[in-house]
Amino acid sequence: MHGSGIPYIMAKLCDAAFMGGGVRGIGLSGAAKGFLDAGYRFRNVAGSSAGAIVAALVAAGFTGDELEAETRGADYSSFKEKKLLDRFGPAGEFLNFDLNYGVYSADAFEHWLQGLLERKNKTVFSDVSYEENGKVYSRLLVTASDISTQKPLVFPRDLAEFGVDPYAFPIAKAVRMSMSIPLFYEPYKLKGRDGRERLIADGGLFCNYPIGLVDHRAENPEVPVFGFKFAKHTAWRDFSKPFKLLDYLKAVIAAVLGAQYAQDGECFPGDGERAVYIPTDVGGAPVGIADFDLSKNTAAALFNNGLSAANAFLKAWDFGAWRKRFRGKLANNE
Repeated sequence: MHGSGIPYIMAKLCDAAFMGGGVRGIGLSGAAKGFLDAGYRFRNVAGSSAGAIVAALVAAGFTGDELEAETRGADYSSFKEKKLLDRFGPAGEFLNFDLNYGVYSADAFEHWLQGLLERKNKTVFSDVSYEENGKVYSRLLVTASDISTQKPLVFPRDLAEFGVDPYAFPIAKAVRMSMSIPLFYEPYKLKGRDGRERLIADGGLFCNYPIGLVDHRAENPEVPVFGFKFAKHTAWRDFSKPFKLLDYLKAVIAAVLGAQYAQDGECFPGDGERAVYIPTDVGGAPVGIADFDLSKNTAAALFNNGLSAANAFLKAWDFGAWRKRFRGKLANNE
């Protein structure tokens, strides 16, 4: 897949994959702004969880300044939308979790993202697609996890399994599924062609770094494929103190996604050299994937972490040298 549906300017086009990382995805927006400000334009993009949010926005045509405005101005605490049962304290939260497999609803998030995409008139997958050799391709690929069948999903392609038109499907709804952190958010429910209901949750469970969706390992790639990842860190959780159930669940999910990070490490030769590593520490303290109550200052610091990481990366980036080193001998490495 080489097309894009956008003007071809080889020197400044790129493909990209955005890693999942919960609320730390603010840093991905900062990194994307760094590339956009440097003159790059994203052609084909893939994202998982928080990475799917940023991938959707850049595919829709958001500028670096627009990304910064929306990322810094968002009320992330509002994405923890409570249902009626949740308002009855821990007992209500537990009952809601027992009934819906998650503490919070992602309805508010979906509404927020839908509003942003409507500004660009890019609300369904056909709006970010192009045709090549009689086939339709989406410039945006979003991962999700089918909990019911224990298999990974890639949208829009796999939406056909659910008897819907993949390219008429709302992007915001697909991203909502991808970012639904298990146990924290209620999984989304979709019926398969067989009529049975399936639970769809966070794409990071199976593929938290979907660079393989946009990198086809060409020996002489025409444009670079960049990866946007989070720098590894170790967060200490003190379980000797009183610990709420929700805090424990957040720690468990962080551990699961952290294990997935290790599996997704470096997929292809040269992967580390073409990746932008974004710090997730603010003031020496790591920000957790589900720390949605973060302050405006912390959100701004995360954004700046991504922006600084992108600027530092681009100062040293040399596509020709990378291609010669890691793709010129590709045939001999197979």
